[in-house]
Parts: sequence; C-alpha cells; structure tokens
Amino acid sequence: MQNTSLIPSEDKEFTWCHHHHSLTIDCSHYLNYPCKIVVGGWQKKLDWVSIIDHEVEQPEFHNTIAFDLSSMAHSEDIQFWLDTIPAQIRDNIDFFGAHKFFVLKLVAHWPEAQDLYFSNPVLLWYWVDFCVNHKLDESTARKMLAMKQHQILTAMGMSNTKSLNRLLKKIQIASVQRYFASKLLSIITTPDYLMKLRHLSVIRQEHIDLMIAMPGLIHSRLLELVASYDCRWAQTRMMNIIHDCLRMNLALDRELAHISSEAQLNRIHDREVAGHNRCGEVINQAFILLDENDNPLPFPPPPHPGTDWIKPIVTFQALREEGKKMEHCVGAYIRNVQSGSHYIYHMEKPECLTISIAMSQGRPVTIEQVAGLRNKQPSSAARGVIDSWFGRVLNEYKS
Repeated sequence: MQNTSLIPSEDKEFTWCHHHHSLTIDCSHYLNYPCKIVVGGWQKKLDWVSIIDHEVEQPEFHNTIAFDLSSMAHSEDIQFWLDTIPAQIRDNIDFFGAHKFFVLKLVAHWPEAQDLYFSNPVLLWYWVDFCVNHKLDESTARKMLAMKQHQILTAMGMSNTKSLNRLLKKIQIASVQRYFASKLLSIITTPDYLMKLRHLSVIRQEHIDLMIAMPGLIHSRLLELVASYDCRWAQTRMMNIIHDCLRMNLALDRELAHISSEAQLNRIHDREVAGHNRCGEVINQAFILLDENDNPLPFPPPPHPGTDWIKPIVTFQALREEGKKMEHCVGAYIRNVQSGSHYIYHMEKPECLTISIAMSQGRPVTIEQVAGLRNKQPSSAARGVIDSWFGRVLNEYKS
C-alpha cells in the first residue's frame, strides 16, 4: 500500500517538501535506474520508503539509508530535514557511525530507545549492532529493548553484565570518535581490563587507546597518571607524547610503564627526540615504508596546497629536516604520511609551527597536533590562523 504523503513531486537530487514534511533523495544518477528514497521528518518518525520504477517499496526493520544525511548539511534541503530532529538528540548522533539513521528512527518510534539513548548510549550502540548483525525482526528487537539494561547484555551473550553495564555508563561519548565503540568491546570484555576500568570515575577514549597501544599498562603507574587528569586536553597531550615516544622507540614500553609523573615522561620524550634526529640519516624500516628495491615510498599528494605561509611537507627528507630544525619528533611521522594516515604542514608566519593533520580515505579529518620549537604550544593568534585555514580546507572537501 502506497504512503501517498511521502510521494515526491520535484526532480532534483535532494528536495525538502514542507507540505508533506519529507525529504526526497534521487539516487537514479548513482544506480543507473529510476530510484528515489523519501524520508519523513521527525513528526513522521523518520519513516522512509524507496521508489523504484514508480513502485513504492517498504524497507525491512533493520534496513537503513546508505547516505550519511547528518554530515550533508551543506544542502539546504537536507538542513530543513535535520532541523526537524530535536537538538539534544542530533548533537550526539555521530557517535553511532554507520548506525546513525537506524538509531534516529528507533528513538523517534520507541520510548525505550529514547531512554537508552540518553541514559546509556554505548549500550544502545552495542544493542543496535547486535540487532543488525543478527537480523532481528522488529518484535524480537522491541522485546529485548524492554528488558533491564543488564538483561539486554545477558541476552547479547555477555557475562558480568551488572558490572559491565555500570562501566558502559561511565563512558563519555562526547570525548570519543565514532570508531571507538567497536574498539571498546574487545577491551571491556577482558576481565583484567574490566577490573581496571571499573575503578575510574569517568572513562575517556585516551584510557582505551593507551590500553590498546600498550597492553602491559593495565596495572601500570602510567595508566594511573593519565587517569588522574580531569582535563581531557591534558590527557590528550599526554597520549600524544606517549605515542610519539613509541613511534621513535618501540622498546620503550617497559620504561614508560613505570613513569609516575609528567616530568619523567617529558624527559624520556626529549631524550628520544634528540636521538632520533641525531640518527636521522639511517633509513629505519620501523619509520619508513620501502619498495621492493629498499627505496623509500614517496609521500602521497597533499590534501591541500596550503597558503603563502602554510606549506605541505612533501618528501621524507624535508620531514626529517623539519624535525631537526624544530627539535621535535615529527621526523618519526614519515611512515604515517606514506601510509596516508597523516599529512604534515609547516607554518612560517605569524610563527614557526609544525601542523599534523589526521587523514581518512585521502581526506583531512582533524588537526591532531600543532607544535613549535621543542614542542612549544602555539600562540592563540597563530592557532586562530590555523583553525581558520583548516576550516576552509574542510569546506572545500564538502563542496
């Protein structure tokens, strides 16, 4: 039976209809056959249909839309649709990654899903992933969601569910990236990790990243030190230093495990930077990807050509020189740039700075670090110039 209130009346890629309170997505160009998707606004509980050769098809319960609509706000029509979703729901939806639309639809339809969205979003993520992977029907999924939270975990085959549920509630999703939830499951279901994390008042991504990078740190002083900082930015700064140390010397894990102060960590980092820059002429496979003839692989093209005062560093020799000149460890990022996970820029004015850009699938994602001579922090004026430039870079990729 056709839902006539959702039938589109215009022909363009994205069309918002105020009268029908729906968004039409024309996929014909991508699929090479007539196909449109029509999604209702929040008042219509985000119900959607596909229209193929003028035939309306209702989706199955766990089917979702392939388009990431929440990241396409540059379209005015999509923005109209996004604006129908309550702000307090829209603000944290990025955490759910590929499940974003499915979660939004569940929250729009079921009070139980909305309650879990606010009270325990990480549990909701795992439950949704479980539903999709096991292709649960709507009735089974709803019965499961009506259970107590620890019973949901039991139904998903997990043990220690009451302790695990309390742990999930401690996780601050505002401080984590979208891939975090999939990483977390392997950590929190390991008894040693679970026992350690239970003693933290708040769990941030930095704690999990540290455990993944250095499994031997479960009961170490260093993990306690990172956990002792209430400031997220202080934790992130320490994590960056730890990762830099390991990039320069993979054998440092035992020494790092016994660190009890940030001053000790900085001394080890400065020692490794000096040694790495001093020995930079030696090609080390731990830092550089080599071809079949043992020649360094070239850097990929930069994601942006830069400006008069912000220039990409496009060769491994230039990156080594940047590390020596600035007396920090950016020379250890050669492999990261070759593999496409990062790109490095040098800023000359208003002050000399090295800028590390995190990349994903050839696109810039975020500014990971900005460091001056000997890792000096940038001035607010310089950081403002960098943020303004990077904002324009991201906008170019959206357009």
